[in-house]
Amino acid sequence: ENINNLDGFFILSDGPSHSFEFGIDCMSYETGPNFKGLSNIPPGIHFIYYSTGMGQRQGFFIDIHKNSLEVRTWDSSNELIQSKSTITSESLVNLKYLIHSGQLNNNLGPYPYSIHSSWCNLTSLINNEVLKRSDCFINTTIYPGDNEDINKSIRKNVSNTLDIKPYFNDSARIAKYCSYESIEIKLKENYNRIENINDRMNKL
Repeated sequence: ENINNLDGFFILSDGPSHSFEFGIDCMSYETGPNFKGLSNIPPGIHFIYYSTGMGQRQGFFIDIHKNSLEVRTWDSSNELIQSKSTITSESLVNLKYLIHSGQLNNNLGPYPYSIHSSWCNLTSLINNEVLKRSDCFINTTIYPGDNEDINKSIRKNVSNTLDIKPYFNDSARIAKYCSYESIEIKLKENYNRIENINDRMNKL
């Protein structure tokens, strides 16, 4: 296959030899020992997520363009995908050659086009500007839980150079989950406020 005739690539450099959960958009897999990434990724914003079973699932957004090559390096000591690639320019040239020549075909999983329309429907209103306004930039690591969970379960396993600062660029964003009861209470409060406003407006 010729790289010029394909969509984007996501390459995981120095990936683990053991299997782990790896997903993109609405589809996740259990990888094999020869897994090195994905091919034929259509242009647009996509979400990469993974879990080794040693910690919480985490992920990050990437922005794919026609023929683009996204490379990330595996950090074996912390069992995570680094937010930026650490491969040399010489290795990058060699990697492009391997892709161009088809030598990595057996190591790259094809993008699951069966879920692409669903992903487009879910993310039709998300773009780089929306992510920026949400303080959740491209390549920023996203963990579940709140800041206390991050401090307890992640900081002790992450070096200072990858320290987590929730309100700074290139740092983890926090997805905080609420209980159904708390959401229901908030909805009722907002509904009552709207009803009070409507009553006042009707009396004018």
